[in-house]
Amino acid sequence: MKKILIILTCIAFALAGAIYYFRYDIVHYSLETIIENNLPPYMTIGSIKIDFQNEIFTINNLRIKNPHGYAKKLLVEINSVKCRYKRISGNLFDGVEITEITTERPVINIERAPNGNVNVARMNAVIDPPKPVKIIQSVPRLKEKILALLPRFKGNVSDVVKLPEGINISNGKIVFLDRINPNLLTRITCEDIKAFLKINLTKDYSKVLFLASQGNGLVNGDLSQGITWDISLDPVSEKIKMSNTYEIRNIDMTLFESYYEKFCPIVIDRARCSGTIVLNFDGEDIGSTNTLKIDGLRFHEKSEGPAFNYWQIGIPDLIKYLQVSTGEIIFDFKIKGNINNPKFYPGPYLKKAMQSLVVNKVTDAISSFTDEKMGDNSDVGKVINTIRGLLNK
Repeated sequence: MKKILIILTCIAFALAGAIYYFRYDIVHYSLETIIENNLPPYMTIGSIKIDFQNEIFTINNLRIKNPHGYAKKLLVEINSVKCRYKRISGNLFDGVEITEITTERPVINIERAPNGNVNVARMNAVIDPPKPVKIIQSVPRLKEKILALLPRFKGNVSDVVKLPEGINISNGKIVFLDRINPNLLTRITCEDIKAFLKINLTKDYSKVLFLASQGNGLVNGDLSQGITWDISLDPVSEKIKMSNTYEIRNIDMTLFESYYEKFCPIVIDRARCSGTIVLNFDGEDIGSTNTLKIDGLRFHEKSEGPAFNYWQIGIPDLIKYLQVSTGEIIFDFKIKGNINNPKFYPGPYLKKAMQSLVVNKVTDAISSFTDEKMGDNSDVGKVINTIRGLLNK
């Protein structure tokens, strides 16, 4: 009996030593198992690395699939997602609180197909089964035994993993590919992105309740062309509810021809643009207030067509304003109405400038007439200036 007790004691110490020696591998594999069992079907990961000492774990090669029918197979490609965490209690298996999430070199491919559908809005169509997650091959002899001892996690992910309010994006890139016009393929990138993405999720992390982002980047990677944004989206609403504010710096306007060509009464050959763009959507209604400063404008007129119908302003006077303006041109305007048939209105500055053109036209005509009839008369000039002042108020 004594020998049996000695043997059992030795076995117990040996098991305790083995568990202690492999404790990090056991926890590592346990966390991987939980993550593997709860990945959504459209997401895959390459590997997971955990630094227990510094309480950091890193997910490498995270991929989110694109819906079918788009040029790219992937909607999102992220080189690495680094997460800082802390334990909710002394036992790691009681859960962890993620205190910070940072994505390194993410690439997001946003694409509009020829039928008008945008891949981001079609994500619910992604139904392909996921590729198997690659589990790091640590302590292979213990894996089957450990897996048998671990209950399969079936609760909400939020019960054991608490997330921060958002994600830091470092050195990101967004690719906009527009194939709506078969004769004009548009590809624009926003690179060197530094941003914060705020996300509110359901308890099981299966649905986004609110989305917002603040950040900045370079258009097509050009240091001279910058953009800063503050956007928010309510994805729960049946009708789109979205708010967008953009600050742009020295943007080449011709890059966005496919977006403004339908509404613009001129053909822009060359122009650089800076200023503020505000776009708010509520269902099919749009509200937009914009103030732009345009440099180096070169354009030619369009023959009268559909674009003229969108503007609630005299197009000949608008073109005249653009022609006679020198240096930096201030162009402010508003957009209102249905998104499928928006109406463009002049802003305060443009309205004032257009009014001045009309006033000058009228007073010049009066001045020309009086010169012919009365010759050089300083009193007439004073009257003309008075009329001009009154009409400009």
